[in-house]
Amino acid sequence: MSVLERESPLPLYFQIKRDLKEKILSGKLKPREKIPSEEDLRKEYQVSRMTVRQAILDLVREGLLERQHGKGTFVRKPKVETSTAQLKSFWEDMLEKGYRPGSRLLSIKTVPPNERIKAALSLNEQESIVKIERVRLANGEPISLDIAHYPSRLCSGLLHEDLENQSVYDLLENKFGVPPLFAVETLNVVKAPRRIAELLEVQVGAPFVHFIRTTYTRNHIPIEFVESYYRGDRYSLTITLSRKDKKQEDTDNS
Repeated sequence: MSVLERESPLPLYFQIKRDLKEKILSGKLKPREKIPSEEDLRKEYQVSRMTVRQAILDLVREGLLERQHGKGTFVRKPKVETSTAQLKSFWEDMLEKGYRPGSRLLSIKTVPPNERIKAALSLNEQESIVKIERVRLANGEPISLDIAHYPSRLCSGLLHEDLENQSVYDLLENKFGVPPLFAVETLNVVKAPRRIAELLEVQVGAPFVHFIRTTYTRNHIPIEFVESYYRGDRYSLTITLSRKDKKQEDTDNS
């Protein structure tokens, strides 16, 4: 039986939440495992059902638990978290976070660009692009679909590379001499259409984080235009924001 500190200033629901959270993070409660019912937890902690429910709802809001109608409450698989501090390849990002990266190549071909891609990559009327579609994997599980476009004049060698087991960014930098140096990226949330939902093994209409990125090399030359669709249940984004210290700025200028 789990013992709560009844004399503690910490609310009982918070102590229950902390105990359950510790069990989840330590692996005692494993991803996709069903946790005990509210009634069983009420008996275990010797509190009211409302107190147990508040603890569970907090953990649901934090993304550690999920409720499935008619089935119960389950431990959620941890999301793949990323930060916007640096421009990284998918491969680098997954390795840093302890995941095994991988890709499933859907198609790679040379095609004429549409007007949108032509503008993004600053292409002339005669130029073609290399278009690559890949499902990206973390520990073997699909988490995103990438539809990427590269100028053929710079990146036609990608057609002959193994793009399931290596990073395109590594190839661009180390083999083709056009290192990705910075990018402009826009994101929004969309509902998954049928094709993407099937490829990433989620329900049609599930939420996705949709990224649109243009990547540049030296001399501000665009080398990549990519659209990525990340599963909303398996991905989170952390953005670091800063604000100028006006007093410090005035001091520096004095």
